[in-house]
Amino acid sequence: MAIGVINFYKVELVQRIVVRSIVQKAPAEFPVERIKRSFRLAKENILNDQEEQKYIEYMLSLSQRLEKVQFLTEIQIEKIINEL
Repeated sequence: MAIGVINFYKVELVQRIVVRSIVQKAPAEFPVERIKRSFRLAKENILNDQEEQKYIEYMLSLSQRLEKVQFLTEIQIEKIINEL
């Protein structure tokens, strides 16, 4: 049980960091709620530990990519959302 709780918060923490970074780098006119909703739905659709691990790995990879850019275009954000 404790490992499940830890894994839940690990996913939650990594996802919050990534979402915050995307929101900060997004164009002002891009709907913030769309970004948040897309990531929330992606997390809700995780069915098992293997998918959870893949999702965490994707989030960490995305985080590293986001560190290298100052701004995101709408097209880049759409691509990220579609990869979820």
